[in-house]
Parts: sequence; structure tokens; C-alpha cells
Amino acid sequence: MQLLATGVATPRDIDLAWKVGRNIPYGPCQAIDRVGIRTLYNIYLAHYANTGLEADEKALALLERLEKAGELGQETGMGLYEYRDGETIDREWNL
Repeated sequence: MQLLATGVATPRDIDLAWKVGRNIPYGPCQAIDRVGIRTLYNIYLAHYANTGLEADEKALALLERLEKAGELGQETGMGLYEYRDGETIDREWNL
């Protein structure tokens, strides 16, 4: 989440690096959308309370924005990716 929230990489970049580097079929952004943004948001609340890092604050703000917009992942058709007609579509990220 820090990489995305600070503009270092897109979800597609993050997932590709993870899949190639670990030789697994899906990346962390895909997993987050499957589990749901709300779940990660609640985890990040506790994480940020422990770290206080600026990058974690930005990640938490992004998750909060997604949650408040109802963009909760695959269940709503929009999360770190967009889901339409059985396809996973990259989103525009202007942070």
C-alpha cells in the first residue's frame, strides 16, 4: 500500500513484481481486492497507530478514501483494480 499511496508503483507493477519474484499466481493488490478493502483498512488502522510513519499515513488515507467511496474490491466491482464482465482492468491512479 505504501508503494501505491506514495506514487512509486501501480497495482499492476506491484503484482507483477511479486508474482515474478515469488513465482506465485497472484500479487498482493489482487489479494487485497479479494479479501476486501475494508479488511485491510481496519488492519492498517492498527498498523499506523504502531508505526506513525508518513508512508503508512498516506496508505491509510488511500484505503479510507476507497472505503468511503464504496470501492471495496471485487465484491463491489471496484477496488485497487476495476472488475467488469469477468475482466480485471487497471485503474488510473493520480495521487
